[in-house]
Amino acid sequence: MAIQFVGGNYTSGLGGSGTLVVSLSSLVSGVDTAARAGDFVVALAANSTGTGSATTLGVSGSDGNVYTNLSKLTVAETIDPSACVAYKYLTAADASVTVWGATSTTGGKIGLVSVWRGVNSVTPLIASQSGSASGINSPLPIFAAVTPTIPGSVVLAVGTGSVSDMIQFTMGANYTRAIGAINSGARSTTSGICGAIGYRLWPGYAAETPPSWTGPTDSNAEGYIANTLVLNPSPNKSVFTTSNT
Repeated sequence: MAIQFVGGNYTSGLGGSGTLVVSLSSLVSGVDTAARAGDFVVALAANSTGTGSATTLGVSGSDGNVYTNLSKLTVAETIDPSACVAYKYLTAADASVTVWGATSTTGGKIGLVSVWRGVNSVTPLIASQSGSASGINSPLPIFAAVTPTIPGSVVLAVGTGSVSDMIQFTMGANYTRAIGAINSGARSTTSGICGAIGYRLWPGYAAETPPSWTGPTDSNAEGYIANTLVLNPSPNKSVFTTSNT
């Protein structure tokens, strides 16, 4: 089977030490509405402001297994963003994804999942083909370049930004939005967190740098965290599917 985008989902809430649960049976924008055993999930857990940090963030499955962390970063800013990007092959017991991690009660917290089918069952990701970046004075992610080597690979752009308004991210050219979310935090519009996952079939001829996103207002009080990763297809499969229409 070629790589297919099965669908995405999200949840959000105010800061604190509680958990958030994202259902895997109400997916949108892909080829299916429910994940199944063997599917591959890339998840984003993110929060904003104060005492929260990436060290407290994590993602686990309803089968009791913790997701493998690809990246954990915190940016020190007036509004601090923290992000954890993690992944897992689903089992038959996986009905949902749990996002956990403490943050200031004035901040926001979001959990995003993107579900994929047809990803290589042995080597879904290659560490050298992943990149991360972060910055201050802007909520808009600037992504690192990656160089896929396998035809049919899919490049993911996973971005997080602390925000002072309620404007969501817009993908750059040639990228499709898989899922996104925003939470304003307990201080309304001054302590929010915004995140999204975008994707593109690798064109197959050069290094790939996801274009910068637009969206939230840049007030020099925010920071961003950007992760670029490559999904490897199952052997000898190079067709990519995004919808069932």
